[in-house]
Amino acid sequence: MVRVRNEFAAASIVLRYAEQELIETWDRLEQEALLSDVESDEWVFELKIDAYMEPFSFAVTTQLENDRTFRVQLTGADGACVLHAVYTMFEQAGICYDISDTMISAHFSLNNLLGFSILVNPSVQRRGIRQHINFPMDISSYPLAEAKRYIRQLARLKYNHITFHSYPGQWYEFVDRGDDVKAGQFFYGQEHAIPAAHPIRNSIRNESMYCIPELESLFIGRSDEHTGAALSQAAIHWLQQVMEEAKKTGMQVQFSIELRREKPGDLLFADCYAKCLAALAQYPLIDVFEIITSECGGNEYLEYAASVAKVRELANQLFGSYLVDELELASDLKDAYVQTPGIMSQISLALKITEKLLNAGLERLPLIALGVYATEHAALRVAHKLLTRLAPPEISFAFLPAHGAREVVESLEQMALEPEHLQRMMIYSWCEFDGNMYLQQNPLTGIYRLIELIQLSGSKGRVAGVVFNHWRTAENRIAINYAAALCNDHTLTPDRFYAAFTQSMGMEAAESFIRAIKDLDDVDHRVRKELPNVGFCFVACWFSAGLGSIHWWSLNKVIEIKLEYHRIHKQLSACLEGRSSSSGTSLIKFLLNRIMCTVHHLEAIESLVPLAVICSGKSPYSLNEEDQSVVRKACDRASEKIELYMQLHAADLPDRGCEGTLISYFHTLPVVVKKIRKEYGTSEQTEETAKHRGSAGDPPPPAIF
Repeated sequence: MVRVRNEFAAASIVLRYAEQELIETWDRLEQEALLSDVESDEWVFELKIDAYMEPFSFAVTTQLENDRTFRVQLTGADGACVLHAVYTMFEQAGICYDISDTMISAHFSLNNLLGFSILVNPSVQRRGIRQHINFPMDISSYPLAEAKRYIRQLARLKYNHITFHSYPGQWYEFVDRGDDVKAGQFFYGQEHAIPAAHPIRNSIRNESMYCIPELESLFIGRSDEHTGAALSQAAIHWLQQVMEEAKKTGMQVQFSIELRREKPGDLLFADCYAKCLAALAQYPLIDVFEIITSECGGNEYLEYAASVAKVRELANQLFGSYLVDELELASDLKDAYVQTPGIMSQISLALKITEKLLNAGLERLPLIALGVYATEHAALRVAHKLLTRLAPPEISFAFLPAHGAREVVESLEQMALEPEHLQRMMIYSWCEFDGNMYLQQNPLTGIYRLIELIQLSGSKGRVAGVVFNHWRTAENRIAINYAAALCNDHTLTPDRFYAAFTQSMGMEAAESFIRAIKDLDDVDHRVRKELPNVGFCFVACWFSAGLGSIHWWSLNKVIEIKLEYHRIHKQLSACLEGRSSSSGTSLIKFLLNRIMCTVHHLEAIESLVPLAVICSGKSPYSLNEEDQSVVRKACDRASEKIELYMQLHAADLPDRGCEGTLISYFHTLPVVVKKIRKEYGTSEQTEETAKHRGSAGDPPPPAIF
């Protein structure tokens, strides 16, 4: 017999969910005949909030009484912590929680609970995921039920925070200079039509246009005023329900927006304030409202980046010369030519908005965070000094300080933060960098170094939060799992994690797997450094002048990194020779698939990069016939590799995000190659309107710093 004592359940939706998780898991174990190895007449589970415990801590205590009753106390500082105690108990018995699945280990036994007692004070108290909900491969294309399942899996990993970021026109309605801007302009307005004749059609769960399946008909008809309004409301409702699931599972919900300008003074203060009020009204469940700068400060103040004098002039205009001198910004400003002007201007605006929100007497105002997304070290130092000096003490900060997990650590080191600074700052890092979206990644080293840096800082892990960006789920399961585990136990090195992970997957060839996956970590870092944005998924960012992004990359580097991925693929293939559980075998095969997809992608790039020499300085349709022939042949070779990528990728689609990557790739690389072939492989220009640049808050051009 099983009894659950949950005296606080009536007052806490999270405690009720904790009880539900306990009972449903127990029922599953019973169905699979896994409850017979500990003989007792009664199991008693006590779920209890203990307000005297350290914040964010949780405990499990077990006791066998009179050989008849097995008592388990599941205690936490709040409802979320009690839920984490439930998961910790089941992990001790042998259940393996994973972002993609919940598995029962071959070593599962209730005997593992005999005498078990643990008190956990997580190394990072507020830990979570940041969802940009802006590209086809993230959860913004998921059916609602699958998006909710994703949230539940995060909670099972003991994440307790999630940030949702919305670019303009995607997830909230507002008025901009008198014009109504509706939500539902997914993926920056870029359409991803399902091809009628291409084989990938059979791999994607949409009829004609890729988006949340339940919203497809509205999305297709959104040009109609009434349908567009209905889509807007449906998009908001979808995200509201995802937020509701996050709250039920014990997560703090943060909603992030940015206040973009096209040029200085173009966006009025009143419109910015109204935009914030609109977002707050549409999402009443949010716990923290974040106003973050545009990525790398945007482009509207670049004229001020021409010289130190110009940068200082702007700083004086925004904050007054007395403050610039008081904060001793000169040493930082001398190196801040690109991102700092835009970052400063947006901080100035955000501070004014924050002041008005705090004094508006709103019936409900969540906590406010001011965010900075910059990669320039001087801009980060200036931003932090300004916020620390000018923001009210109840305001927290959120910094996304680099592109890539290892780079985040470098940026924080350059910011020279004191322990008290970290206690006010949420740090955004990466389980996946979107500039390399089409490549297989594995940034565990950077994730570990971040938590290590925080521990060594003197803050004793007391940081406002550590939250990780990612878009794809199945491809990043190792990094997502590791980040969660490391935030609970900062001593968990990548090597220790890999050893436990391979054991849970029943891999006999653990050493080979670990060696390959560590090499993947290193080559992933090389790609970020040496082939910036080589796998970015927004087609418009490939379409700068001439050959666009292709001008950036060295052919030798492309070949070297391609060969390294090929070597890792061969190394990982050897792991199939040893025994693994079905889950372990599936993971190895999936990684082999995605690594070979990466090879094919780099082979396509390898075919295109030499064209930079032929086309450099040449306008479209101006090459001689011989050079045009070279272009056409190169494009044909690239197209062959692109087709191999899509064919291979479509063979293994464990989640909805994989469908999103597939349709995104179809609407990116083939379009890029077609454009190059047309403009540099022919002489005749025909009228053809490109429909690939969206209008709803396009991402900025890729920043290379």
